[in-house]
Amino acid sequence: MPLIMISGMPCTGKTTCAQILKEHFVKKDKNVILISEHDYVTDKNEVYNDSNKEKTVRSSIKAAVLRSISTNNLVLLDAPNYIKGYRYELFCVCKQHSTTHCVVQCVVPVETAQQWNQNTQQPYDIDTFNALVYRYESPDSRNRWDQPLFSAMPDTSLDLEGIETALYSGKKVKPHQATQLQPLTHNNFLHNVDKKTQEVVAAILTAQKTEAGDEIKIPGSQRLLCLGRKVTLPELSRARRQFISYIKSHPVHEEEIAACFVTYLNTTLA
Repeated sequence: MPLIMISGMPCTGKTTCAQILKEHFVKKDKNVILISEHDYVTDKNEVYNDSNKEKTVRSSIKAAVLRSISTNNLVLLDAPNYIKGYRYELFCVCKQHSTTHCVVQCVVPVETAQQWNQNTQQPYDIDTFNALVYRYESPDSRNRWDQPLFSAMPDTSLDLEGIETALYSGKKVKPHQATQLQPLTHNNFLHNVDKKTQEVVAAILTAQKTEAGDEIKIPGSQRLLCLGRKVTLPELSRARRQFISYIKSHPVHEEEIAACFVTYLNTTLA
């Protein structure tokens, strides 16, 4: 049931890392399900220069993770996973399934990654490569959704035993009383979702009058809205409806509603 999220900038050895992990756990008689970005992206320059196509790919990959998580599987996700909000969503999936997870970050100097990119058969365009490096939100072990965090570096052996211990002997991310999922029939919960998302939309529209393009602090959320552009009321209203539909089947603790909505907006509107 555990999930390993591989994260890294372009051309930092993520697929090589995934193969090392797969071989290790297959030898340990684990049923490994490898979900690779390469199965969903035919032209990476086209996808990563089109936000809508990129969102579609992320959604498809997440759906594959959801389909694959089961009692008998170890899910290995070989993808950039460069958006912290996306990693948080996958962490929430693990929490809902009461399973362990870890993040393995491929750490390579940008200059080395650039050279590796030039040597690949289908390299990133230089502008696309630089944009992905700029957008990369590095995992932070202080964030619960990024821990335990392991590093994969070219000249250092991957801590395979440490990863195995974290997944199979570590503490499962279990819902407890403070984070227990709210029943869908709880009218107050759905009312609060409606109310808090309206408050977030109102705060964004107010802040944009003076802070267009800047990071926006949302009341009730420690996460900043970082879209880098103005968003319209129709965009926010549509995203709000989609979020409410999503949260009905992925409920959270009421105190996390605003933060989850901000994360959702950062992921879908960026």
